[in-house]
Amino acid sequence: DTIPAGALVYLSDGSGGKVAGRWYPADTAQPYSSTTPGMGFAIAGGLIGDPDTIGTGGVAPQAGPLTPGALYFASASPGVITATMPATNTRLVGQADTTTSIVVFPNPPTGQSGGSNGDTILGVQVFS
Repeated sequence: DTIPAGALVYLSDGSGGKVAGRWYPADTAQPYSSTTPGMGFAIAGGLIGDPDTIGTGGVAPQAGPLTPGALYFASASPGVITATMPATNTRLVGQADTTTSIVVFPNPPTGQSGGSNGDTILGVQVFS
């Protein structure tokens, strides 16, 4: 299986029948694929598990269009990010700095909590 460039991915611990130590498209379907693991973005398309194509910090390119300044979260669609905070298994992944790039937040972000409106994430009060 492959991961497209720009996809949000998580580092598996083996939960959900996945292979521990491999990168998979992230989504909010399960906590193990959204709230607790290390996450990053596929910088270049590649095979699932290929660590050389994953960026876990800095600025990651995105196809866009993103809204500069907006916070982005893991979504219910595998590998896709959203500016709408999910109701469950919330994971803040970064903030858009341009229409085609996102500043990736630490793994996991300090002060992150998830799951309901009014969460404080990285000192930012987030409502959906």
